[in-house]
Amino acid sequence: MKLQINQDWRITTDSHNFILEKSRVAGKGEHRGEIVWSQESFYSTFESALEGLIRHETLLCQAESVIELKSLLSRLSEQIDACVKGAGLCPPTKKE
Repeated sequence: MKLQINQDWRITTDSHNFILEKSRVAGKGEHRGEIVWSQESFYSTFESALEGLIRHETLLCQAESVIELKSLLSRLSEQIDACVKGAGLCPPTKKE
């Protein structure tokens, strides 16, 4: 599985883990100047990988106020929702 969350983050899997990956531009080597993916952390469940993504983004953000942090988390939540729903990973909602 390769589930692109946004331009900076994606979640992939191997036979044992959900892997949170961050994009970066290679500074040297044969892929210099290209976007490459670095494995940031490994998780046993999809839910914990999403929690890890939120944790990483929160720790890396440059927010200087609660409003800026809330905006970041809201935007990230929307990106995750769109990605998960688009991949068919959410159960359909019941219509009443």
